[in-house]
Amino acid sequence: MATPQQPPTEPSPAVQQTQTAGASPQKKSKSGCGVGAVIMVAALMFVVGLIAGAAGAIGYFIVNPDSLGALGVDLPQKVVVKEHVVTKTEKAASADYALLYPIEESLQIEGPVPKSAVTKQVKDKRYALRKCYQEGLDRTHNLKGEMGVQFTINGSTGKVVAAVERHTNFPDGKVKSCIIHHIKNWKFPGKKDRISVVKFDMLLIPIGSGDANKLGK
Repeated sequence: MATPQQPPTEPSPAVQQTQTAGASPQKKSKSGCGVGAVIMVAALMFVVGLIAGAAGAIGYFIVNPDSLGALGVDLPQKVVVKEHVVTKTEKAASADYALLYPIEESLQIEGPVPKSAVTKQVKDKRYALRKCYQEGLDRTHNLKGEMGVQFTINGSTGKVVAAVERHTNFPDGKVKSCIIHHIKNWKFPGKKDRISVVKFDMLLIPIGSGDANKLGK
């Protein structure tokens, strides 16, 4: 015969109280974790807010530096250095134009070389000599003086074999060396066996750019 099933019995009130008392600490633990998380999130948001506010303030004062002065913060004063820019007009007004005049009356020739060949050579090469003087004038304002030269021509080749300054009151040694260098490269018609010695003086004087323009007209 089958044993009759017993109906389920309900726990006694004492057991129910024991179970209820045991469950309450778990609820308190869950409640404590939630409060801690909220506090951490709030603190993090506060720090982020401070950083964002500081960054915004710095950016504002960078864009508007005068606002610091309104708050009583002393700012270093900007030092403005004024530079004088020399214009092309001023440069032209202060520039000197070099003039080199071979003094024809000072020309002396010993030897068979024709006088016309010497005067033509001096005239053709005067620009190179004047360039030497112009370089000196660019270095030293109002540079001027007189320079005498002497050079020797080989009769068979027509080449200048020697050139020296004969007398001078011109103060710039670089200009004088440049002129002698160019004269040593001169060449004349060479059909004679005898050498020729040539002497002549040059006048080197500066004029203002305005006067140079008048001469060019």
